[in-house]
Amino acid sequence: KSFNKIINQLGYLKSRDLLNIENGIAIYNDNKKKLFFDVVKTTDNLINNNLHASTLSLEFSANKEKIITNCGALENRFKKNPEYLRYSAAHSTIVINNTNISELINKSSYKRTPKKIIYHNKQTEREIILECSHDGYFENFGKIIKREISISKKENAISGKDTILSFKKNLQGQSFDIRFHLMSNCRCVLTNSKKSVLLKTSNNNSWIFEFNNIIRIEESILIENGVNVKQNKQIVLSGFAKETKHVEKWLLRQI
Repeated sequence: KSFNKIINQLGYLKSRDLLNIENGIAIYNDNKKKLFFDVVKTTDNLINNNLHASTLSLEFSANKEKIITNCGALENRFKKNPEYLRYSAAHSTIVINNTNISELINKSSYKRTPKKIIYHNKQTEREIILECSHDGYFENFGKIIKREISISKKENAISGKDTILSFKKNLQGQSFDIRFHLMSNCRCVLTNSKKSVLLKTSNNNSWIFEFNNIIRIEESILIENGVNVKQNKQIVLSGFAKETKHVEKWLLRQI
């Protein structure tokens, strides 16, 4: 409240549109929901030395509750972060062949990072659409990854279209995992079809996550508030990208 009051008083300050960024974390926010989308580019040593292998990861909150998260990090004043907290599998993103999007070579830098990260967004009457692609897997596997997130303007709902594009025929067929780490206070149960998951938040809000194929629920960990290590669950979508263009679609909506 104090910050908003100051901003309103200082008319010469220009607010930054965090949805139309060129590099960083794209942020969507309305009265009911908020979404963070990692489109960070490694443009200097400071970013490179502190970056996680989390390109295209997302975090989502609604009704003032966080639902989809990344595994987080410990505050530096407590102890050094384990390297696995920087891995791609610790983030809600698309992972090919269980390989980090950016390749760690030591505790503070990377040997390989995406050379091209292309981000843009657009609006329709019903939704906001965020699109981003990266070439972090092109050198290893000849693949480009693209994530399209659609945010409903009228409902508490987001949907995704994750695309794996293959450019080298002899390298097709790598496995993929699409992960959605949940908050520790978010209960979840797999339905009988195994193609949807029912979620219940700490405030008893109900959600459903839907997919067109088999879903797994796996164990994970979460660093809450930079201090507390807690157990949580993750929704995992897996398969093999055998086609030149492999597309997976998912939906998260409040019920």
